[in-house]
Amino acid sequence: MIDLANADELLTTTRGVRKRIDFEREVPLPLIEECIDVALQAPSGTGAKASAEVGVAVPHFVVVQSPEKKKAVGDVYRAAHHPYLDQHARADPERDAAGGFDLARWQTDHFEDYPVLVLVCANAPIEKLSPGMQVGAWGSILPGAWSFMLAARARGLGSCWTTIHLDGYVEPMAEALGLPDHVSQGVLIPVGYYTGESFKRATRPAAKDVMHVDGW
Repeated sequence: MIDLANADELLTTTRGVRKRIDFEREVPLPLIEECIDVALQAPSGTGAKASAEVGVAVPHFVVVQSPEKKKAVGDVYRAAHHPYLDQHARADPERDAAGGFDLARWQTDHFEDYPVLVLVCANAPIEKLSPGMQVGAWGSILPGAWSFMLAARARGLGSCWTTIHLDGYVEPMAEALGLPDHVSQGVLIPVGYYTGESFKRATRPAAKDVMHVDGW
């Protein structure tokens, strides 16, 4: 039987790590490959048979580690995120004055400084499917991204789920990374060894507040 205490600790303390990263420490590519091997065991919406093949039911991981490529990705990320942050800062000046957007801005400005960037993709043009089929298709891809983050956490690596570039900057990102036209981009994950061990549960609603039995 799985040790529930350890499993629950992993699931409840895998946070989005933005600044608590050792930016000077290199992350070995074989370690990233280990995390991807774990991620490929995530559930698939199309079933085990399809998942055993390298097809649309299997996530693909574009691992970016060269300084030139990371800089290109960072430039696209900044082009997408700075206008978004500025818009929200104007809409909520009190939060902005209190530093509520500082961490997001810091991450944006230092995006290429992370040792590794990982873009999780689908080997198919999912955006051309109907909304319902898109949900099913992403259900075969994004669980792998979360499993990758869990595997990274278990190996001393911090990561952060980001998707801001998907709103209008898919083509520049595809150009920066040389992605084929049919590939659909998903979550972009910066990765590096985290510093400190004080990760804890976040403030979330209680289960009873969001659980609906036999109907809403």
